[in-house]
Amino acid sequence: MCNACSELNGTVSQFSTFGFHGNSEMSPSCAEVKSPLGSHGLRETQSHVTRGFRKSLRFYTAAISLLMALAAHLGLARASTQSHSSTQTPFELANENDFKTYKEKAIEYLQAQNWRRATSMCALGESLSGENHVWFVWRDGRKIILWDEPSMPLATSRRIIKIPQDVVAKKSDVRGSTYKVTKAWVQDLTTRCAKNGTLFQVPAQSRTLPK
Repeated sequence: MCNACSELNGTVSQFSTFGFHGNSEMSPSCAEVKSPLGSHGLRETQSHVTRGFRKSLRFYTAAISLLMALAAHLGLARASTQSHSSTQTPFELANENDFKTYKEKAIEYLQAQNWRRATSMCALGESLSGENHVWFVWRDGRKIILWDEPSMPLATSRRIIKIPQDVVAKKSDVRGSTYKVTKAWVQDLTTRCAKNGTLFQVPAQSRTLPK
C-alpha cells in the first residue's frame, strides 16, 4: 500500500509540474489513502489524476501549436512586406555607361532575326538591389527580352519570353519554370515600360542607328 501511495504522490508531483494543481481531493496523504480509500479507491484516484494529466497535456500541446502557427503567419507577413518593399527603381538608359548602347543592341538583335520591316521597341532600365538590367518589350515580334549582361548580345539573353507561348494565367501554372510568366506579370512590365521606359523606332532594313 505504501508503494502505491508513493507512486500516486509521484504522479501528482509530475502533474503539478505541467501547471495543473487540481483540488485537495486529488492529492491525498498516505494516511488518508490507507484508511478510507483502500486499494480500489487508490486506483480510482490514480486513474482520475492520469486523465486530468492527459487533458492538461493536450491543452498545452494545442496552445503551443497555436503559438507556432501564429509565429509562422507573422513571419510570412513580414517576408511578404519585405518582398513588396523591394521594388524596381527605373533609371535613364542614356545616363548609364553600361547600358547606353541599348539601341545598337536592339538593331543587332533584329538583324540576327532577319527582321526587315520597320518596328518599335520599348526599353526599360531598372535597378534591383543595386543590380541594373534592361527589359525590351517588342510588341511586333511578340517577345520580352532581358538584357543584364552589357557585353553580351540580346540573342544570348537568359530570358527571352515568347508571347503567348511562355505566358500562363496563374502563378500556380508556372510550376517552377524558369521561363514562364503570368499574364499579370506581362501587364505589369508593359505598364512600367510605358510609364518609365524609352520607346524608339527602328526603320525598315536599318543598318544605322535610329535618331
